[in-house]
Amino acid sequence: MPQNQFKDDDQDFLEKLSPEKKKLYWRSIRRGMKEADLIFGLFARSYLADMNDEELRAYSDILHCFDQDLLNWITGKENVPDDLNTPLFHKIKSFSPFQFIV
Repeated sequence: MPQNQFKDDDQDFLEKLSPEKKKLYWRSIRRGMKEADLIFGLFARSYLADMNDEELRAYSDILHCFDQDLLNWITGKENVPDDLNTPLFHKIKSFSPFQFIV
């Protein structure tokens, strides 16, 4: 995909988001650890626009966690804390960013 195409698609995607969802999107793609950027950025790109208020609150809570903790929970190295062990977290855990690699 040409680089300009991606920027145009990104702009179209962002224009459709509410201000709250835009903030969550930026927090998803600017995590600090590249692995987390990829997982959460692509997850947000795939699901954020359709999240309801409850899912948005749960997603915001998840994004407040440290990247290393999130990666340990996603990979199963550590158990997910009860307060984050939600259907949305399981959706993130089962999400594969590798489906986007051609």
